[in-house]
Amino acid sequence: MAESWFTMELRIYLLLRRAFNVVRQSMPVSERITFEEFAILCHLQVEGVALKASEIADYQAVLRTTMTHRSNLLARNGYIERTMGENDRRNVFCTLTDKGRDYISLVSNEMLAQIKPSQPLHRTRPERIVMFVDAMGHLFCTARDIVLLCLLLHEEGSSISLIVDESGLLQPTVSMSVGGLIEDELVKRVSGQARTTWISLSGAGREAAEEIAQQISELVVHRMRNA
Repeated sequence: MAESWFTMELRIYLLLRRAFNVVRQSMPVSERITFEEFAILCHLQVEGVALKASEIADYQAVLRTTMTHRSNLLARNGYIERTMGENDRRNVFCTLTDKGRDYISLVSNEMLAQIKPSQPLHRTRPERIVMFVDAMGHLFCTARDIVLLCLLLHEEGSSISLIVDESGLLQPTVSMSVGGLIEDELVKRVSGQARTTWISLSGAGREAAEEIAQQISELVVHRMRNA
């Protein structure tokens, strides 16, 4: 039987990024990891085998030095084990630990709890959240990118407070991102909104946001593995 899969939708992508951001901020600082680091854990769980650090670097399309930093942090937290290859010690293998599996279960369940009954994926399972995050881990999105994507969903613009609510990012992070985007002429202020800073995408900003949204639409989420 052919493997069944579907591609990502922008609203679902933003919904899950928001859920992760909210859950992350509720955790003790010592237990917080980035979305990209959480995606590594989900990728290891989905694959079900130890993976070379180089394979995970290819999965996230990052340099080996970046992957070394991320995997070292995950190892220090006890979420993965790093072992040298028996035949070639230049190969470093990453294996998900029981603590890592528990962490995935905790975060995926709490992410699911952040999804409202009226929103997509409300009736899904935590295991499906893991599959989505695994797919999302192929694409690196900055806070600036997330702001652009939120604005893409609002033809008439939005406020900083609404973007904070929709993204799950902290208000200072959103404000700093908006300031940089305005400076780069990707976002513009909209007049006529009393007592609120209203912003919208410029023409160049819309092109940038649509390019990211296109990459999101190409992310593949598998329904079944090894069917």
